[in-house]
Amino acid sequence: LSQLNIPISEAFLGRLMPARSRVRLTEIEKRGFVERAQTSVRMNDAARSLILEETTDDDRCEAARRVATRLGEEFDREPSDARLGLEAVRLWAGQGETARLAEVLTQHGAALIEAGHAGALCNVLSSFHEPAVLPWRLRAAVEVGDAKTLDALPAPALTDAATATLWARALYARGKTMDAIVSAAKARHLADAARNAGAAFEAGLARFEE
Repeated sequence: LSQLNIPISEAFLGRLMPARSRVRLTEIEKRGFVERAQTSVRMNDAARSLILEETTDDDRCEAARRVATRLGEEFDREPSDARLGLEAVRLWAGQGETARLAEVLTQHGAALIEAGHAGALCNVLSSFHEPAVLPWRLRAAVEVGDAKTLDALPAPALTDAATATLWARALYARGKTMDAIVSAAKARHLADAARNAGAAFEAGLARFEE
């Protein structure tokens, strides 16, 4: 529970914590360190800091990985609660687990953006430049449309039509029209080579954002 920045349901808490941990939770709850609101529960900041200080780096990392995995599973169970998926992304990012982070983004990234969490994703992913993660950082930044966020983006490798299309949209938004035209043309070429009519259509739409 100390790994989480969000309140979780009592039902999820029961699935998340082993019995011995729930005994300790009861003890610290008596000291006022656990906050409950209707059907949710969270550990307050003072208790979280105290527990994290008392645990080793290895134990903290292992706990973060375990909780991140459970959050992803819980988001599959309750897809309407996008906070669960976002918290899983935050924990994997905090551990520098690029492969697992990319996996979670592939599974849940689109849902998180559709749920209005593009800005939060931009913040969480701001330090990642890896090819497996950068397209999601780009997609979230384009969705937000903030000039500062777009300017901070590194140029991605244009190896697929979707990434090239997103990069074209980002460049148009930054006023780099000629570079955007080149990227949109690259996107169309990649889409045609892959015989992907949908991607070719999206690349064509990007051209009209000029």
